[in-house]
Amino acid sequence: ANAERSLGMYANTSVVDQLSKSIADLLQNIELEAIEDGLEEDEAEEMAVDAVVLAVAQAFQAAGMIAEYDVLYRMLDR
Repeated sequence: ANAERSLGMYANTSVVDQLSKSIADLLQNIELEAIEDGLEEDEAEEMAVDAVVLAVAQAFQAAGMIAEYDVLYRMLDR
């Protein structure tokens, strides 16, 4: 609830929209490249999701938010 409030009240809408677009673009890019490399669509999609989660985790790590990085990184061990 606090995160939704913060996002709705304080975040620049265009920055949030750009983040969403960047994530969607990265997902699509990785998935298409993986398919071109011979992977099945399901495997390519899973690979893309994991790669984007890792990219977001690394962004948190670069911002000094190690706990958030750890939580996201652990999602990759599923």
